[in-house]
Amino acid sequence: MTRDLTLTLNEKTIQRIESAAERLGKTKSQVVEEAMTDYRRPDKLTEAERQRRLQALDEMMRTPSPKSADDVQREIDDIRAARRSGGRRTPAE
Repeated sequence: MTRDLTLTLNEKTIQRIESAAERLGKTKSQVVEEAMTDYRRPDKLTEAERQRRLQALDEMMRTPSPKSADDVQREIDDIRAARRSGGRRTPAE
């Protein structure tokens, strides 16, 4: 179901919609619909959420690892040995 809707947009936005419609060979309505679909993607972060995640990552990088250097090296050696031995012995589910 579709309905008519009148929007008031600034000139720059109108030009961008018209340019995209012409470039893509689509109607302006299709361009706006696709933009709204993309905007609502669940993996799209708001700027505030992006900043929050970056701060959490920065904090994590400042926190020393609870593992000793020997533990880390043992883990790396185990992974390398598993890769050299041919990897998985049973099929993945």
